[in-house]
Amino acid sequence: MSLENGYDTPCSDEIFSQGQWQLLSIARAAAAKPKLLLLDEITANLDAQTEKEVLQALMRVSENRTVISISHRVNATTGRVIQI
Repeated sequence: MSLENGYDTPCSDEIFSQGQWQLLSIARAAAAKPKLLLLDEITANLDAQTEKEVLQALMRVSENRTVISISHRVNATTGRVIQI
């Protein structure tokens, strides 16, 4: 994807789809390197292949931090699963 002003391009609904917004939000959260990362329905607007790639990437960036990911999709489970 090419943006008119590169990283200085203002973000708006006309530029990104729901899935692209979601990917951007996930990347920003992971890049911040928090000790606790709380994610709610992070793959809701993603296709199956992108969801798989995001979950694999999440496993890689989860090292040395606590990640709580809430999902209604059974196939979105990675790591330890706690059912409530």
